[in-house]
Amino acid sequence: MLNILIGDTKKGDDYLFFSIDTEEMNEEIQDFFQMYDIKRKEKGLVIKGIAHNTLKNLFIKRKVIKMHFVDFPIPSNVSICKNKVALFSWGEKPVGYLIESRQIAEIYTKFFNWVWAMN
Repeated sequence: MLNILIGDTKKGDDYLFFSIDTEEMNEEIQDFFQMYDIKRKEKGLVIKGIAHNTLKNLFIKRKVIKMHFVDFPIPSNVSICKNKVALFSWGEKPVGYLIESRQIAEIYTKFFNWVWAMN
């Protein structure tokens, strides 16, 4: 799903995400996304993320990402790239949904940019 999310991107495209909202299992998930960072960097994507303040330490090693941290609830496990939105659940059996919709991607992008501008 994540490869499809960035499949039709080109250098300079934005990849925006709202991080997982809990520290539980987050180190394993961060390890997974560190490998995904390599693919996004190879494609030349501009990667921006928003996470809760309590998760700052999990992003220290991930140098290819521009991060902002907030102290209020945000949607979690959401990635936006071009006209696609990926929604994740990292439970016992991870599941994800990929939505291809320009309108939905624009709504999430506007909200992301609004939260981003607050910092």
